Amino acid sequence: MDLKLRPATMEDLPLLVRHRRAMFEEMGFAATRDLDEHDQAFAVWAEQMMATGRLVAFVAQFGDRPGASCCLWLREQQPKPGLGQAHAPYLMSMFTDPPFRRRGAAGALAAAALQWAGERGFAQVTLHASTAAVGLYERLGFARTWEMRRNLLDEGPEA
Repeated sequence: MDLKLRPATMEDLPLLVRHRRAMFEEMGFAATRDLDEHDQAFAVWAEQMMATGRLVAFVAQFGDRPGASCCLWLREQQPKPGLGQAHAPYLMSMFTDPPFRRRGAAGALAAAALQWAGERGFAQVTLHASTAAVGLYERLGFARTWEMRRNLLDEGPEA
């Protein structure tokens, strides 16, 4: 089957929600209740962001079957030297259904998102990669950055 990319529409929202959930399940977030709540919250959020143009998404079709998708969120950012734009593209929710893996969909989707952002004058795109996807993103020119996080729900100084 031929791989074809297309922009996602509001009709693709259930697919985007399903793919995002599957992504989290594969990364080990297995609490069904939490995922159910997340699905609902993400659907509402994504619909609002898509309606305002702050979230664009792409779907990889194999014949007439959607097999992969990704989102590019234009998240608000504070002014920084050299980055005068009010929004910064963040690549997220990349997922390929297992039967369609190893056919180039993830790379094609990421390249489409990068092209979309570049055509609109954005200077950079960021993401958080799962362990399984680091190689893909490195091949696409992404480099590691330094980020730290503290979970405020955990106890102890090293949480």
